[in-house]
Amino acid sequence: VINPEEAPTVRLIFDLYAQGKTTADIVRILNSKGLRNTHGKTFTKNSLHSVLKNEKYIGVYTYKDIIRVEDGVPAIVDKEKFNKVQDMLKINKKAPSRTWSYADYILTDKLFCGHCGSKMYGEC
Repeated sequence: VINPEEAPTVRLIFDLYAQGKTTADIVRILNSKGLRNTHGKTFTKNSLHSVLKNEKYIGVYTYKDIIRVEDGVPAIVDKEKFNKVQDMLKINKKAPSRTWSYADYILTDKLFCGHCGSKMYGEC
């Protein structure tokens, strides 16, 4: 059963990340609103990542990595948005601009089109 108190927070997290907000920005927003994670504590980057990677929010039931049932629980987030967020997580993990960048343009692999979600590239 969907928890009516937690579901809006989960949707907000996915919406903000899909819009291109950083994990630090999202943690700041959630904590400033007084929202708490499932353990009743303030959000951290780690707790945010565990929400963003958790497949139960798209309806996948898992038990000890042995049993996996698609549509085994009610979905909170649609699969399209979940997959977009997973792609963005992979890209952001691969190319963190503050630590290293081999691209000619600093926002390469970090900037996405707001209309179609495609990566944007610099051109000279």
